[in-house]
Amino acid sequence: KNEEENDKNEENEVDSIEEEDSIEEEDSIEEEEEESIEEEDSNKDNEITTEYDEICKRQLRKQYKKGFSQFVGELYNYEIITTREILFFYRKMLSNIVNGLNDNLDEDGDEDFIEDNITYFQKLLEVSINRLINRQKKNTNPIHQIMRNVEELIHHKNIGTLPSRLKFKLNDCHDILKHAIRKR
Repeated sequence: KNEEENDKNEENEVDSIEEEDSIEEEDSIEEEEEESIEEEDSNKDNEITTEYDEICKRQLRKQYKKGFSQFVGELYNYEIITTREILFFYRKMLSNIVNGLNDNLDEDGDEDFIEDNITYFQKLLEVSINRLINRQKKNTNPIHQIMRNVEELIHHKNIGTLPSRLKFKLNDCHDILKHAIRKR
C-alpha cells in the first residue's frame, strides 16, 4: 500500500512538474511576444524620431539658404556685389526651377529642389528688386527678361505636377515683379 501511495505521489509530482513547465513555457512565450511588440514599438518610435529629425534638419537648411538669399540681396543693395552678379543669381535660380520641371518629378529630391529654388528666388526678389530697377533705368531688358521667365514658369507644361503652394509662390514672384515695375 505504501508503495502504491508513493508511486501515486511520484506520479502527481511528475504531473505537477510537467504542468509547471508548461505554464513556464507559456509565460516565456508571452514574455517573448511582449518583448517583440515592445521592440517593434521602439523601432517605430526610432523611425518616427528619425523622420522628424530629418524634417527638422531640412527646415533648418531651408531657413539657412533663405537667409543666404536675403544676404546676397542685401549685398547688392549695399553695392558690394554688381548688377551682373545679382542677375546671375536670378538666372541661376530660374534655370534650376525650369530644369527641375523638365526632369522627372517622380524622383524624391526634385520637388524639394524646385521648392527651395522658388523660395530663394522669391526672397531675393523681395530684398533686391527695387534697387535693381532703380539701377537699371536705362536698360530694363534684364528685368523684363526675368519677368518673362517667371511668366513662362507659371505656364510651363509640367507646372500642374507641383503642389498648389509652389504655384502660388511663383505667382507671388510675378506679382512682386509687376508691382516693382509699376512703381518705377
